Amino acid sequence: MFIEKKPLALLLMCIILAGCATATYTSLVSESFAPSAKDPEVFFVAPDRPFQIIGLVEARGSTYTTHAKLIKLLKAKARKKGADAIYVSLGEKQVPFYSSFYGIYTVLSKPRAYALALRYKEGNVIETKKIIGQWIGRGTSTVVGEFMLVATINENKGGISGILTASTGLSGIIRGYIENNSIELLAFPSNPRYCLLKFVGFYDGKDSIKGQYSSVFCSVSEGGVIEMKRSEATKPIEQIEKPKIRGSGEI
Repeated sequence: MFIEKKPLALLLMCIILAGCATATYTSLVSESFAPSAKDPEVFFVAPDRPFQIIGLVEARGSTYTTHAKLIKLLKAKARKKGADAIYVSLGEKQVPFYSSFYGIYTVLSKPRAYALALRYKEGNVIETKKIIGQWIGRGTSTVVGEFMLVATINENKGGISGILTASTGLSGIIRGYIENNSIELLAFPSNPRYCLLKFVGFYDGKDSIKGQYSSVFCSVSEGGVIEMKRSEATKPIEQIEKPKIRGSGEI
């Protein structure tokens, strides 16, 4: 039976390019968890409850793999690691391809999907209320150098919720939690040109928060340090220094 060369070559090329879609997991915590009883929830926006980031999941496929299939792989991998939810970011990688048979040079798009594996936490209303208010500070970035920022922190379901604005042009919402004065936050930028940022820091129990941050799911690796002071206008009453009353004989 005669088979025309070109269709056969096309078939072989499709098989080679199709490949297998795979998912990998990188743990970000020292502890391990039992597999979850059900598939994790999928978020494309910031979850509206306290959570802990336990790992990063990445799924890659061929030019014929759909993002929907990659999300299924992310869910399956995260579930095995004990995640309650995943925060998903979708993208594509441009890959140059040349067919010597047809003499064609082109660029193929291979879909990618990334996710933060999250475990829900019981919010601590008492601790979170300690840091409610406006915080003003400065940071140093490995990419843009020094910058200023303002964060407004609120309490939501026992966790941290708020808004962040920086002199770099970054603005967005923040989500996270505080436990024994240790803080973990994620900044979700409103402009997709900016990268998701993870902040890990410590509250001194009075009016200072210090810590380090790093970019997540970003083509440019960025990191740095941040130090913030509580705005005088939003300090709790017990932290506001009371004016001294002079005695009758003092000038």
